[in-house]
Amino acid sequence: MKKYRVYLETSFINRLADPLKREAELRREQLLSREWWKTSRHKYELVSSALAFKESCSNYPNRRIVRLRLRIFASLDTLSVPAAERDTLADALSRRRGPLPVTELVYARHLAIAAIAGCRYLLTWNQKHLANPFTFVSKAS
Repeated sequence: MKKYRVYLETSFINRLADPLKREAELRREQLLSREWWKTSRHKYELVSSALAFKESCSNYPNRRIVRLRLRIFASLDTLSVPAAERDTLADALSRRRGPLPVTELVYARHLAIAAIAGCRYLLTWNQKHLANPFTFVSKAS
């Protein structure tokens, strides 16, 4: 049986690896991430990108947390998408007619990588730009 490909965006990986926070909403997201990881990850082909790796692991001061994040990345396949192709799609997603603001190009790049690689799902906690039901692409007339 074919497993659907799921792109794990930086926010999901960070919620999964970081120590539990005091803030209720953030803690809830962390617990839900851990539950999904424990019960559902084996049902999918899990992938991420060098972009997510860099965001999650570069310049983070706590080495123990970085080691946990590195272990998560080690269990994922890393997508290799040509930068030109990624950036062309990301640019289209972040223009005036696209769903993402120009100032949030990094999120457009995550979305572009996932789309180009044929990911069925994008797993994220970014509810402002990526998992926002009010963000949509208007159809060209």
